[in-house]
Amino acid sequence: MRGLLGLFILNYGECHVVEPVNIDVCICTFQRASLDRCLRSVLDQNLPSDLKMRVIVADNAPKDSVSEKVAAISANSEIDVVYIHAPSRNISIARNACLSGARGDYIAFIDDDEFAPSNWLARLWADLGNNDAVFGHVVAQYPNDAPHWIVRNDFHSTMLDEMRRPFQTGYAGNVLMRWKGAPFVDERFDLSLGVSGGEDTDFFNRLHHKGAQFGSSADGFVYESVCIERLSFRWMAKRRFRSGQSFAYIAVGRTRGWALMVGALAKSIFSGFCAVVFVVSPKARGFWAMRSLFHIGVVTRSIGSRRRVPILGQNL
Repeated sequence: MRGLLGLFILNYGECHVVEPVNIDVCICTFQRASLDRCLRSVLDQNLPSDLKMRVIVADNAPKDSVSEKVAAISANSEIDVVYIHAPSRNISIARNACLSGARGDYIAFIDDDEFAPSNWLARLWADLGNNDAVFGHVVAQYPNDAPHWIVRNDFHSTMLDEMRRPFQTGYAGNVLMRWKGAPFVDERFDLSLGVSGGEDTDFFNRLHHKGAQFGSSADGFVYESVCIERLSFRWMAKRRFRSGQSFAYIAVGRTRGWALMVGALAKSIFSGFCAVVFVVSPKARGFWAMRSLFHIGVVTRSIGSRRRVPILGQNL
């Protein structure tokens, strides 16, 4: 009797093998040397037994620039790495190429100037829960000679504001989201925003309006090495102005344009005044100046301006 029972349990276990969940990790790149570190960190992930990973590298350069490099880095890896040439100079084209090439149950995005700890994907997976997407923090790493006012304000890190729950949008720098069978599987990144930026803000906002629920992961963070080109006041100013336009791009849909404009104008004036008041403090002056520029961006977009200012340097 015991023998028959043992055989039944063995056969029952063999008939219920759980297939691993497939995740496509997407990396969009544009002629960046940092792709090496990013790709190696992704291939070095420690995954639980219920997860299986595939990697997609979408090259946004006009000509094939990294296919040989990708092949060399992944040559000794057991993980399947797919290279897609998705030209040119429009990040939305590369992101959409990843979406179209994905076949996993879930998709994760990480930028080519970021690198991940070995437990990154496992932590995102653990924190996804019942959400349709979960966003992790992006922690900036500054060079030793970076301006102190930028470092002290930590402008380049991306941290979700937990006070703003429920999240109505997100970013593609560090995200894991449901894909296969999801009601938003046909959504794509807006090509008109692929140069100026804000394409990910718009994309996830549209997913939100389709009923997608978003969460955050405190432990599923990645690091971003900040290059010297992004440490000037001019670059920071354009980035903040563009961020304001991106914010207004989605806010106009739920707030009257004139009301948004008036509120942003008042905030930009107040922030500019504070920048003058704290002129002797580089940190405070920089904080309020960037805040003023953000709200100026909101003003220009809320009154119907279609002009979107591209950031300096690479677009990714």
